[in-house]
Amino acid sequence: GEAFSSCMTLAMAYSNCKDDATKEETDFDKAFKYCDLSLEIISKVYEGNINHSIYFNFAHLCIKKGDLNKSLEYLDKMMMHIRERNINEFKPINKIWCFDKLDDSEKSIQIDSYKNIIEALKEDFKALEGNKNFEDIIKELEILKEKNKL
Repeated sequence: GEAFSSCMTLAMAYSNCKDDATKEETDFDKAFKYCDLSLEIISKVYEGNINHSIYFNFAHLCIKKGDLNKSLEYLDKMMMHIRERNINEFKPINKIWCFDKLDDSEKSIQIDSYKNIIEALKEDFKALEGNKNFEDIIKELEILKEKNKL
């Protein structure tokens, strides 16, 4: 978890974490490399519902860079992962192979991930408003949100 989180933090730092940062202030190459590294780490360590968030971050970087088509490609990849499982269900941490010695945890995380993604898309991806593919993604997320209520 820490390596993944560190990579995502570095990716955000290199993209300046601010939507008002200019393209000149943003090191997209390093941000993308850290996103790639986080995807590699997470695919080897964690079997949970996290890949979609990395593709969301890729899509967000592309929006900041002004590459709308590439952003849509990453949103499509995000949706491929979201369709595979209910992203509101989180696997207990001790069920992950590298944390199997932790005590059994009865606590479950209660986050409406669908709601969070829909809100973030509507807020941060305004450049894609009116795009049929983008609108279809939001509609599908709303259907999945209803289907997978907390």
